[in-house]
Amino acid sequence: MGFELNSSTVRTVFVVLILYSIIVVGLGLYLRIQTRKDTADVRFKNFLMGGKSLGPLSLAMLTFTAMSTSGSAVGGPGSSYMIGFSFSICVWVGMVYGGQMPFAIGKKFVIIRERIGSTSLVSFFRHRYGGSNVYAIFLSCILVVFLGVQVVAQMSGGAKVFAVATGTGNYRLGILLFGIVTLLYTVSGGVKSVARVAVIQGVLMVATVIILYVGTMLNVSGQYGSVNDAMQWLARNNPKLVSAYAMHPFYNVGMSLIMCWAALALPGGLVGVLSYQKNSKAIIKTGIIAMSCTLVYQFTMSGLGPFVYSLNQGLADVDYTSFFAASSALPDVLTGLFVAGIASAVQSTVAALSVIVVGSIVVDVFKNVIKPDAKVEELNRLNAIVLIVFNSVCIVLALNPPTMVQTLINFASGGLFSTLFFPILLGLYAKRANRAGALLGGIGGLATFVLCNIARINGVAAFANVYPVVPGMAICLLIMIICMFATPREELGRIQVWFGKDYQEEWADINK
Repeated sequence: MGFELNSSTVRTVFVVLILYSIIVVGLGLYLRIQTRKDTADVRFKNFLMGGKSLGPLSLAMLTFTAMSTSGSAVGGPGSSYMIGFSFSICVWVGMVYGGQMPFAIGKKFVIIRERIGSTSLVSFFRHRYGGSNVYAIFLSCILVVFLGVQVVAQMSGGAKVFAVATGTGNYRLGILLFGIVTLLYTVSGGVKSVARVAVIQGVLMVATVIILYVGTMLNVSGQYGSVNDAMQWLARNNPKLVSAYAMHPFYNVGMSLIMCWAALALPGGLVGVLSYQKNSKAIIKTGIIAMSCTLVYQFTMSGLGPFVYSLNQGLADVDYTSFFAASSALPDVLTGLFVAGIASAVQSTVAALSVIVVGSIVVDVFKNVIKPDAKVEELNRLNAIVLIVFNSVCIVLALNPPTMVQTLINFASGGLFSTLFFPILLGLYAKRANRAGALLGGIGGLATFVLCNIARINGVAAFANVYPVVPGMAICLLIMIICMFATPREELGRIQVWFGKDYQEEWADINK
């Protein structure tokens, strides 16, 4: 793997990780016991939306941890180790993305959620786009497939670090540990449980990356005399890593979109937005905390790679970058805490994505399409069943590790952005956006994204410097604009619910 660990480090990391796992599972079970006297309806709302009673800190950490994935903690440093600071620039230009959810769409989401009584992301936009079951099923399928890919990538990233950190090379044991721990505390209480645990996870994530970054800078300075001397060495021996032009400018645009600017369509962040309180000050506090945490996390982790390369040019797998930095620069206990921080990033993201999938299947397919008269008790049982099945399938798929975690995450994110970004943005702020545009634009954007990926893989020269998410999003936008003027607008009553101060209650019916 390109470096060695002593037995003391292995033991310490393992013990710290086990203690961390016990704490988060215990917290989840404690929250479960606290809510056992709640009615079935309250448990259902808590599971999907946190009961709309979570404070700014819990919601901010839910947003931050759900969006700052193992791609940030494992894949991000690995990408900058391989590509250099040009990758870091793509992340740094949009480090405020943690504030996009609360500041750009938070208040509008809360207003519409209260008007229509939505409990899931799909039902939210199903109402916006004509109450269309076709669009709801399409959106649910997209979420299940691409969020499934995301969950597999998250588990794989964490398990790779676990396998190296414990010295056993047992990647599959790491998959089982991460997957089962996440499942236990998520099934205990859904979003409410995930948000409470996210407070611990978020604090741990921010603290450990700061310590890691400082430790790495000290390590580099100790080896080269100063950080500047290390950069001079890189400029002579691997100039690509310190160049701002290692990637084609057009490719940089696509990478910046997928890493930051298009994050508005990340379902992991949207699950937190659905849980916001009806309080503008609370939303502002949520945004400030979430944005501050993402600024620190993304700056430190996305820029770590070139410094690690100056310390070790022979890593067997670039996904080992951040763990090598921790094990070489930090005391054993802090190394263990850093691994626990990676576990936090993985588990919080997996938990948030899993809840979205559960809502899409249970509420938007089963209740709205298959069995509209389903009782709340039945839905609560189905929530747990779908969560267990979905996570179990992802665990099985993750048992064979992908070669590079960030590549898999970027593919899943690109598919979601090409399909969802403009239907979400225009659905919230453009009165003319309609169901035909959302459905056809989503299909066109997805098809374009997939075809461009195939073209790049097959070496088609015209696509060599094109990041597939750019044409995917562009085609989706173009189709939506055409449909705005070429197909019928949504009913006036529905538009008034979404854009007016006064509206008829009958049009606010979530099943309308």
